[in-house]
Amino acid sequence: MGPEQKRNDLFVELFSFNHSRIMSFIYTLVPNVSDAEDIMQETAKVLWEKFDTFEVGTNFVSWAVTIAKYQVLSYRRRNNTK
Repeated sequence: MGPEQKRNDLFVELFSFNHSRIMSFIYTLVPNVSDAEDIMQETAKVLWEKFDTFEVGTNFVSWAVTIAKYQVLSYRRRNNTK
């Protein structure tokens, strides 16, 4: 298994293990379940795209919820909500 595959596997492991924590964070900011699930989908995509910037050994959840926060803000801008 090459280094890229190991990194991909690490992402899947970290994301799967922490999915509910990230989702809970989004729910605190977006009470509508459907909207929160859409934001989670967008967040997952961005996490995957930016995983090369994640420093292994640091706090994945902290990194992920920071990205989720920006996805929520983007959602609010698009939908003119607070």
